[in-house]
Amino acid sequence: MKKNIITILFFTSFIFLNKIIIAQQLYFNINFGYNIDAGNNFIKIYNTIYDDNNNRIDNGKIIKNTSYGKGVNADFGIGYKFKKSVSTEINFSYLNGGNIEYLTQQNIKVNQANGSLLYSQEIIDNNKLYSRFFRIIPTIKFNTNFNKLNPFIKFGIIIGFGSIYTEENYYKKEITVNITEKINEETTYKEWTYNGGFSIGYNTRIGVDYKINEKLYLFGEFNIISLKYSNTKGEMTKYVENGEDKLSETSTYDKEYEFVEEYSIYQNEPIDENKPRKVLKEANPFDSIGFNIGIIYRL
Repeated sequence: MKKNIITILFFTSFIFLNKIIIAQQLYFNINFGYNIDAGNNFIKIYNTIYDDNNNRIDNGKIIKNTSYGKGVNADFGIGYKFKKSVSTEINFSYLNGGNIEYLTQQNIKVNQANGSLLYSQEIIDNNKLYSRFFRIIPTIKFNTNFNKLNPFIKFGIIIGFGSIYTEENYYKKEITVNITEKINEETTYKEWTYNGGFSIGYNTRIGVDYKINEKLYLFGEFNIISLKYSNTKGEMTKYVENGEDKLSETSTYDKEYEFVEEYSIYQNEPIDENKPRKVLKEANPFDSIGFNIGIIYRL
């Protein structure tokens, strides 16, 4: 399916560029905007922790009702008006994704019979996620032909690629009272990068052009994006535990992920610590609704 879409986009782009060479209705546009998350989406965080006996525990988390597509975008486009009411464009878009915060806290207290403290535990697990994403969007535009204000609608196909970043801050404090009070504190900080592969999505924009003169226009538009991105790899890029760098001591299995369509697990099969861990691909949401303002310059 993706190959067919890429083939269609290639020939569409070729025809588009050929027309630009021989035509005089060329224009450029540039715009900036902000997007909020859209749709009933969820994000999955992958993480591995170890218990007191050094046993590996897969500690995944789900964040609901959010999207990597929220944030600030900057777009640049080249267009060709081949009819009074119809144009084709190729737009290049960069998304500086907004932060997604996920915080969990846990507090446990056990008192002695006389009411004094016997044991307490405090855990703070704070995660920050964000994206940096590029999008190429071949587009067709339909507009009216009034004197000053001209409503329009655009339909485009998105080819998207980029990276998702996560930062994990984990803090644990235990107080144990026997004859004397014993305090144990642990801190862990990790950074991950997820990328590889590309995605196909859809873009609809509805707005209004305002004519300043024959060459210069202002415009505003609502920007609706439907896009899912399934990265193919993930890598831990930083790991600090209790102030010490632990990245070089971490096995490949614990610091690299390979995202696949399917894989098999066999009972009692030993883990190869020198190979990336296989994980099923996830459709990371980049759906968004936003508003852009920009200018058009006609040659």
